[in-house]
Amino acid sequence: MTINYAIYAVILVVLGYIAYKDIKQRIIPNYAAALVLILSTLSFFLERGTIRDYLFYVFLAGIPLLLLGFIVDTVSNIRKNLSGYITILVGITAGLVFPSEDWRLKFIVGSTFFLILLVVQALFDKRKDEADDDAGSLGGGDIKLIASLGPVLKDEIMFFLFIAFLSAFIFMKARKEKNIYLAPFILISFAIFILLDIGRI
Repeated sequence: MTINYAIYAVILVVLGYIAYKDIKQRIIPNYAAALVLILSTLSFFLERGTIRDYLFYVFLAGIPLLLLGFIVDTVSNIRKNLSGYITILVGITAGLVFPSEDWRLKFIVGSTFFLILLVVQALFDKRKDEADDDAGSLGGGDIKLIASLGPVLKDEIMFFLFIAFLSAFIFMKARKEKNIYLAPFILISFAIFILLDIGRI
């Protein structure tokens, strides 16, 4: 338990660095997000977690946000992204028909198919849409960062996301900001998670 809290503290420091980069340069460094994933992975397996549960929590943290953004993009470009509907349908179908009564495993399989097809589609889709560069949208860096925290947050991921997005929304409304600086609020939400976890001891 002590080791895990030491890992949490390091993650908090890395998140602080990421928040700084997000505010100053509007970027979330891939190497920093990768470090968070490595640390959260270490923490997860120190608690003797299984590979199945590890994949489930990574996907649970990242896939819903990725899917939401993908749906919004697909709907806004309905004629260009017909293949987007096929990608979503195949992912859902793969999860539903997978021969297992384990719903977590079904979710992993469906998410894996969705990601594979998404990558394939991205490789073949050479179109450049200026809307993808809109600073006011939830970026891929934000999604990767949240997914990297999945193994640490586990079943608390929904509470974590609620706090992060609520605080970001309140800040944007109060400051009348158009840009989403989500990393600072991910930092705040993770700090709250640590404090609540310590309170359970």
